Amino acid sequence: MAAAQPVSGADVDIDNSGTVRIDPVAQVLRIGSRGAAVRDLQRELRRRGSKVVVDGAYGLATKNAVRRLQRRFGMTASGVANAAFLARLGITVRQVAAASSNVSAPFLGTVPTLVWPAGGPINSPFGYRWGRMHEGIDIGAKSGSPAVAAVAGTVTYAGWEGAYGNLVVVDHGGGVETAYAHLSAIAVAKDQQVQQGEQLGDVGSTGRSTGTHLHFEVRLNENPVNPLKYLPPTTADGPDVHVVITPTTTAPTTTSPTTSVPSDVPPPAPEPAP
Repeated sequence: MAAAQPVSGADVDIDNSGTVRIDPVAQVLRIGSRGAAVRDLQRELRRRGSKVVVDGAYGLATKNAVRRLQRRFGMTASGVANAAFLARLGITVRQVAAASSNVSAPFLGTVPTLVWPAGGPINSPFGYRWGRMHEGIDIGAKSGSPAVAAVAGTVTYAGWEGAYGNLVVVDHGGGVETAYAHLSAIAVAKDQQVQQGEQLGDVGSTGRSTGTHLHFEVRLNENPVNPLKYLPPTTADGPDVHVVITPTTTAPTTTSPTTSVPSDVPPPAPEPAP
């Protein structure tokens, strides 16, 4: 077996088979983890009021549920189920498998070259705002305009996700993910392979939104990074977006209610806004 390569700290190693090996001293479950331990965690989350699906796959919904419970426990709300959190729930982790062997793809530790996911000016940059972290950028694209994949990858989430509204998450390998939020419609499905520039959905204002825009995130080993570091330069009016593939049909989207507030009023405090 090939030597393990570190992914995100000394607590997790990944080998070429796509298996994450957990340090017994620093056992963790996080996005990409799979197996019985994840199902046990999801059952405990449901027992405490969360509506996560018990499917043994640690996705964005599970991460957000863990965050909420960590806040309730007075712990750091990282969304990563570390040893202390799991012990609080009576769960022991031996070994978990990565969601996909793509996590050992060539982009390990780096972000690939991106294209702009939507056209329009930057309405809100990456960084702290209203006293909390804004983990992406808001692109002021027109309602119904296409939101496209910034780089090729596999759709790992496509559906309603709380404050994000209609959300698509794409895994690009090597711990690199991009997220596209507040969509009015979703045009792809989970596990679908998408090309760079392929339409993922329509720009909208679903979820906790201050108006029509695309909230776009880039995550490296689950940590948010500034997308502007990896996108081509653009003018003040925003980039031109060229759609490579336009879907002929649009996948059904969840009809959860939209909450819109005036653009000059900060969102409510209880749940961190994306």
